[in-house]
Amino acid sequence: MEEFLSIVWWNTSLSPPKSSKRNLASKDKKVSIAIILQKFMDMGYDFICLGEVSLEDVVYISDYLKLSKTEYNYAIGAQKQGRLYFDTAILYKKNHQLIKHNRDDCQFATMGLGGRNLKIFERYEFVHAVFGNLLTLYLSHWPSQLQDNSLNTATISSRLRFEVEKDLEEKKEVIMMGDYNVEPFSDEMVHHLQSSRDKDIVLKKPNIFYNPCWKFLPINPEVKVKGTYNFIKGNFHTWCVIDQILISSSFLKNQWSFDDSLTSIIDLDTLFKPNEEFKNPSDHWPLSTLITRIN
Repeated sequence: MEEFLSIVWWNTSLSPPKSSKRNLASKDKKVSIAIILQKFMDMGYDFICLGEVSLEDVVYISDYLKLSKTEYNYAIGAQKQGRLYFDTAILYKKNHQLIKHNRDDCQFATMGLGGRNLKIFERYEFVHAVFGNLLTLYLSHWPSQLQDNSLNTATISSRLRFEVEKDLEEKKEVIMMGDYNVEPFSDEMVHHLQSSRDKDIVLKKPNIFYNPCWKFLPINPEVKVKGTYNFIKGNFHTWCVIDQILISSSFLKNQWSFDDSLTSIIDLDTLFKPNEEFKNPSDHWPLSTLITRIN
């Protein structure tokens, strides 16, 4: 019998992690985001992972969707830690068990660098309702490359890898995802996070992560959405693959089966009927993956 672990990641652009930009989204934009999240819930995703949200955004969306009356709950990682604003949350099916960390829904990691504070990750843990597996989800939002943040990004990615190594040593099943603001071939993704596009390499070296998002790099003229972010001022290309999902090698073996064709960038237009007026309220497109398990 086949079962599925289904995940979507989406940078909603509701509340960028700066104090001057938080909680400024209009009611109309929040409603537009909520309508799309309702469609994801109707599609039955286990985990709907969100970036650039505030606690207030999530509460508003929860009330709008009457989330308490559905099969979904939310875990919140959007809060202030010191001088930093974290900006993630997860809508998840209630039959999965969220592992609390003291009173928080997730663990936060920060570090200092040259007088600056950096966000490393938000780490969520769930016990899957059907499989009984402990799933560790690392959500990230790395600094924008519009400024020279190369040193910060290199430091964040190296420290994230250091922390993830602890889970891998304990043979945990780990998924990393987020808006990394770099593409799959960057040093930060390949060398610092230690990820590969080659499944055979990942199976031989089980501490390396598999990154299925390399397949999005070639431009497909037949599709409208050609990446997860469209930077119209790009000098050499406008479509970028900066939102990514990486899986630990455990999802490539044993009872798990990973089919690359089941990882996709969601063209939100396809969720609406032709007569329904719609425009993506975010400047990012969602990324989804489906992992099969045979019991």
